[in-house]
Formats: sequence, C-alpha cells, structure tokens
Amino acid sequence: MEKFKAYLLGNFEQFFILIILVTVFLINYYIPQKMAFLNFYFLPIIMAGYYLGLRFTVLGAFLCIILVATYTTLYPHLFILPSTRTDLYLHIAAWGGFLILAGVVVGNQHLWEAGRKRDGSGTFYSPYVNAFCKFIYNK
Repeated sequence: MEKFKAYLLGNFEQFFILIILVTVFLINYYIPQKMAFLNFYFLPIIMAGYYLGLRFTVLGAFLCIILVATYTTLYPHLFILPSTRTDLYLHIAAWGGFLILAGVVVGNQHLWEAGRKRDGSGTFYSPYVNAFCKFIYNK
C-alpha cells in the first residue's frame, strides 16, 4: 500500500488527467442529466490545487472546459435545457469561469501554505483576509 501511495503522489499529474478523462467519459455517456453534474468537475480541480499548485490547477480547469465545450458543441441536444442554445453556451461559459476561479484561489492558497511552512511564520490569516483587512482599514 505504501508503494502505491508513493507512486500515486509521485505521478499525481498523470493521475489527475486520468481522473478528468474518466469523469468526462462516465458523465457524458452514462448520465442523462449532464448539466447537473458540471459542478462535479470542481472536485478534481480543488484536489489539484492542493497537491499540484496554481499552474497545473489552472491547466486542469482549462482541460475540463475544453472537453466539456467540445462535447457540448458536438452533441448540444444532450445539454439543452428548456431555454435557448445561447443560454446553454452562457451557462457553460459561467461554469468555466467559476471553475478557473476556484483553481486560482486554491492554487494560491497552496502557494501561501508552502511559503508559510518555509518561512516558519505562524500567522493564521490567509493573504485574502490580510488584503481585505487592508482594504477595510485603508492601511
């Protein structure tokens, strides 16, 4: 089990891409309510943000967006809700934007945690809280 865990952590980038591809395949071929499962893609992006950092997280988010957008373009009738096709594409665009935003936030949090562990500071607040406090108090 330890060998498998070491292998998995050592090759997490490949495992991450495999998770995304298998998820896209399973959702698009076996689940009729595809729009309901778009938020499932946040899970591998958040996991990548913690383990892989900002760069691979944003690249993974773009991979998810490209795969879903391609599938939506090829088979739009499977994604159509009781609205127009334009509404569908706007929904996909908004979903993709939030997916990238989640990847950036979690990736930056990973970078902050790595820096905090490296410099030994014991601060509790994240950079987002510090920026908010500076904005509120105009410091």
